[in-house]
Amino acid sequence: GAECGPDLGGAGLPPDVEQYDCQRCGACCSHKWSWPVLRRDRSDAAGIPQWMLRDDYPLMKTTNNRCVALTGKVGCNVSCSIYNNRPAACRAFVPGSTLCREAREAAGII
Repeated sequence: GAECGPDLGGAGLPPDVEQYDCQRCGACCSHKWSWPVLRRDRSDAAGIPQWMLRDDYPLMKTTNNRCVALTGKVGCNVSCSIYNNRPAACRAFVPGSTLCREAREAAGII
């Protein structure tokens, strides 16, 4: 929207993918304290700074239900500061899936 500045995302993507432009959303990374989850053995935590990981559970740290690796404004322009090293759950998350749509609805991004 206008409050987000110019629309720079989604150009050239297929319509079904463009509708779920992750870099203009961020809802999946900012809707619950228990996301993103790491593998139980934390084998997918390599390359993630230790300060971003919880000590008590195999989870990324969150602040107000938002993953500490998420940068930018949710619903406008976001990115993952550890994208190349993100957890397996993040890699497997499917744009447009039921979980995606639920997170978007909870964030007010329809």
